[in-house]
Amino acid sequence: MGNNVTRRLFKHVVKASDIGHVRLHDTRHTYGSLLLENNAPVKYVQEQMGHSSCRVTLDIYNHSKSKEIANEILTKVRKAS
Repeated sequence: MGNNVTRRLFKHVVKASDIGHVRLHDTRHTYGSLLLENNAPVKYVQEQMGHSSCRVTLDIYNHSKSKEIANEILTKVRKAS
């Protein structure tokens, strides 16, 4: 069914939206990352993603939070200079 949804619906929606190349799986990754960035409980995100543990969820989706923290530190360092 997934391939059918991708071929018959998702690709057409992406093309019509003019957002460039996006895979259906990319939307899953975005969803998980946004949940964590917006402080959703890790257990909830784990259940939404169907992972076996919270550790798996954090290992996969928490990278964007790390970039955000690094950018905040870099901004503070630049202001202090």
